[in-house]
Amino acid sequence: MSKSLLKILTRPFPIIESSKEKILLSVFFGLFIFLFLAIFQPFGLDKVVGNKLLYFAGYGLITSFVVLFNGFITMNLFKDFFLPEKWNVWKSFIHNFIMIIPIAVLNWLYAISIETAMDRSFTLLQFVSITFAVGFFPSVFLVFYLEHRLRHKNLQLSKRANQQLESKLLDDSIIEELSFNSQNQPIKILLDDFVCIKSMGNYVTLYFMKERKLKKEIIRVTMKKIEDDFLENKKIIRCHKSYFVNLSKVVTTSGNARALYLHINELDFQIPVSRNFSKDIILGTIL
Repeated sequence: MSKSLLKILTRPFPIIESSKEKILLSVFFGLFIFLFLAIFQPFGLDKVVGNKLLYFAGYGLITSFVVLFNGFITMNLFKDFFLPEKWNVWKSFIHNFIMIIPIAVLNWLYAISIETAMDRSFTLLQFVSITFAVGFFPSVFLVFYLEHRLRHKNLQLSKRANQQLESKLLDDSIIEELSFNSQNQPIKILLDDFVCIKSMGNYVTLYFMKERKLKKEIIRVTMKKIEDDFLENKKIIRCHKSYFVNLSKVVTTSGNARALYLHINELDFQIPVSRNFSKDIILGTIL
């Protein structure tokens, strides 16, 4: 495998996380299969007798079921493989391959169980080949297309933000004090020292500067409570389901197909901007 191809396959790629997106994805793929078969009627499907549309709908429902099962069951059983922050183009291809197998098997069982179906001489191996031809290769093209499109979009967004960050003079004399309630005692931090918050379930890790060194404090509080407490503060923004960030600390941004990222000098990691949170609001606050 050449280095250039390996670089492409390891590029970051977004993974479907929300239940709504998983349901919509299953409907989309099921509808795609139905329409493809109904319009082109390949592999001898034009010889099917009886209600063709109803027969073709069966293949679409099988596809939707497998995609839905994968999104809600398989992804939860193998969480280490489906980590959003490690998802890339190559894993997307493997994921598509994994889904093709049960779709092919169920399609074969469906075909041989229907009296009016096409020629029953098709073997399971032939059905796997047919399913790959119909589903896998178009999905590979779609992954490449989406990766290119999303990466370009986030890179342009990052470029725009960086240009504005370079020309913006930040106020270094912020004296506002923030208060975070913990089980022991309230933690008070100057806004100018606050860096970010990272979620850890019912706990959060608070990152802040003290005596020019980065400090971390774990406190028991929900992200919703923090969001309510700092709703009116335009400098503290929830940019991701797991992060709050002090936008005054952002020095530059970067982007790939997975997300836009905020960079802060004090941190050894990048803070993602989720698709579920408005980038326009975040950039509007930065800019």
